[in-house]
Amino acid sequence: MKSFLLTGWKMLRYRSVLILVLFMLLSVALHTNGMMLPVGAEIAAVIILAFSYLCATCANDLVDWKIDQINLKGNSERPLVNGMGTRRQLVILLVIGAVVSIALGFILDTRLGLLMVGSIILNLFYSLPPFRVSYRALLTPFYLAFCYVVVSYLVGYVLATRYDSTVQFEWGYLVAFYCFFVARISLKDFRDRKGDAAVGKPTIILKYGKAAVSVLSTSAALLGSAVLIILSRNQPLLVVALILFTASIVFVEYRIYRATKLDRELLSIAYGARMGNGLLLTFLGWVLLRGQGAPLDVLVIFSLTMLFVYGYMFWFYVKHTDKFLVGGRKMEIR
Repeated sequence: MKSFLLTGWKMLRYRSVLILVLFMLLSVALHTNGMMLPVGAEIAAVIILAFSYLCATCANDLVDWKIDQINLKGNSERPLVNGMGTRRQLVILLVIGAVVSIALGFILDTRLGLLMVGSIILNLFYSLPPFRVSYRALLTPFYLAFCYVVVSYLVGYVLATRYDSTVQFEWGYLVAFYCFFVARISLKDFRDRKGDAAVGKPTIILKYGKAAVSVLSTSAALLGSAVLIILSRNQPLLVVALILFTASIVFVEYRIYRATKLDRELLSIAYGARMGNGLLLTFLGWVLLRGQGAPLDVLVIFSLTMLFVYGYMFWFYVKHTDKFLVGGRKMEIR
């Protein structure tokens, strides 16, 4: 049982779940004007998203284990690769993830139950034959962005409308968040080039080259930022913060394109993700504070604090091309 639970925890990959939760919270905040919902409902939604993601990771690892043996040998988050878990355990976890997310969804709201059914189907289509969307190079980043962003955003919208049926759907922000995630997920195949090439898995970077991926990622990031800035145009302080975060992301994208070694690429991708997280967290905090009627000085202090924290991370990245800052510690990149 201990081995099974540990495998389940590893397959959950909580960092990715937090991304789903972030988009859900952004949706809730935007559709309630910053007024958050009862804690119980939001916790239930987090559990629903977590178990649906557990289903997705199990399906993907079961199919891609040969690729992972090359790309992720010894990785602690890949039970099939490091021998911690078994295929039988992953199949059981896949079923548990699907059942829990769908059942809890229907208990909370019928629309959530139906949404989770659709989410599970999309996740299985991504990994399993005959659909195997993960092998369709140009479709993959847009499909994954739908699975991550649109589903999570809709969960937040459903939660908001349970308490106020007059809420209008915010399409513009969904477009912005979708673009940001396309920019992020299109870079994921840099790490996996060796294994993908070995098994003949087509990806954008293998089929069209690094330049094509850089253009796609940078364009999506700029489009997402432009939409968010336009929607925030009446809040100049927020616009300034968004522009600064966008500039840092574009700089990182340039560094990724210019990098000639895999470790340098991965370092820049990691910092790009951090800057993207900073942008979204700053935006979420701003929406929540305004919704609570925070005065201007509070908004200024919050914005400056976020810019200082992420600005320091960015400065460290620019000054130290061979180190990664983790919890205040400097990790050497070899």
